[in-house]
Amino acid sequence: MLTPLQTKAQIAALPVPDEGQVLYWDTGKGAQPGFGVRVTANGKKAYVVQARVEGKSRRVVIGPTTMALAEARLRANKTHTRLKSDQVDITAEKREKRAETKAKRVKDAAQAWTLREVMEQYLIERRVNDRPLKPSTQRDIRRHVEKNFGDWADAPVAGVTVEAVKARFAMMQARAPQQAKQAMGVLRSLLYFARDERAVGDTYPLLAVNPVQIGLKRKLKPADGRERMVPLDKVRATWRMLAERRERTIADSPERTGLDIVSFGLLTGCRLGEAQNLTFDLVNLGEGWWRITAEVAKDRKARTLPLCSAAVALLRTRAARPGNAFVFPSRTIAGREHFKAPRGALDHVSKIAGMHLSYHDLRRTYMAVAAECRVEEWRYELLTSHKPRSVTGRHYRQKYDVRHLSEDAETVGTWITAELSKSKA
Repeated sequence: MLTPLQTKAQIAALPVPDEGQVLYWDTGKGAQPGFGVRVTANGKKAYVVQARVEGKSRRVVIGPTTMALAEARLRANKTHTRLKSDQVDITAEKREKRAETKAKRVKDAAQAWTLREVMEQYLIERRVNDRPLKPSTQRDIRRHVEKNFGDWADAPVAGVTVEAVKARFAMMQARAPQQAKQAMGVLRSLLYFARDERAVGDTYPLLAVNPVQIGLKRKLKPADGRERMVPLDKVRATWRMLAERRERTIADSPERTGLDIVSFGLLTGCRLGEAQNLTFDLVNLGEGWWRITAEVAKDRKARTLPLCSAAVALLRTRAARPGNAFVFPSRTIAGREHFKAPRGALDHVSKIAGMHLSYHDLRRTYMAVAAECRVEEWRYELLTSHKPRSVTGRHYRQKYDVRHLSEDAETVGTWITAELSKSKA
């Protein structure tokens, strides 16, 4: 719309549209080419200048109409001349500048992100099979950040360097090698998360590389511990020791519970968390099976598994404690928790095995016994809640209710308890 824009009074009198915006262009005596005022429905007015650049109309905002009219005309004239003479796309320049400013803002925010803040967001957003991390996993992550990286927790993760990671790992490894690896595994995951969360397109303003991955690439590889297990020629002696100690201990004592949970692990090949979280409503001793809930399962898939007769007999000796639903309960004051770490019973097992063993090593022992009994690999993979490796196992076999493998479970259980069964016979 053409109208004289020679005075502030003329500009102030420009009508406000009911919706959208209206452009008023200077006209009349002394009119300035391309100079105008934009008026929006909310009453805001701004000086603009417009010119054709490479065949396209380009408009640039000079500033609000609170600016002095003479100053606005001067700026508009310079901008118009530059657009016409240099064919410069000032609108594009402004876009680039805004993009640069935004990128700098994003980078600055990324650089200020602390390890604790990264951890909190990771715990909220991380998903495994569309489910949040298990409470135990969340506790482990918090423990490592607060205990092993406490002095880094409130500092920007951008300051974590390869050299700092190497030094911290060496210090932790000297006192607890496995804990050091776990802690660095947690840190590596958090730093990858931070790096990806702050990515802009295909660039990484935060942590171009992961200092844990670069600094400890080889040191975090699984050690020989993955081959630890009770030697096959000592499995039956181990079972005999556990059975004899169970008979000599008080039924409801912590020592007995520790022996029972280790015995259960040897007979089923289950994970410690799966045994710890077993409640009486998840067991059917009459039909000989037990369940692992989705909340407890490593892959968040509920499972139903068979029990061998020795495992059934073991569980029959476990009496429910009032107010505590766990098969292997803790004797805490609260009285509602599961048993924690059966270190005492595992120490006895380790002594017979001739090496330091963890509960997880009982899984390897179970699978070794299954292989010794000529149980097919895919069968004992399912019996121990492993994800099948074959295409057939992953897509065509029943993976989550494997009660049809009860004969295989019984074969393994019979082999483990054979010596003791013969002596009792």
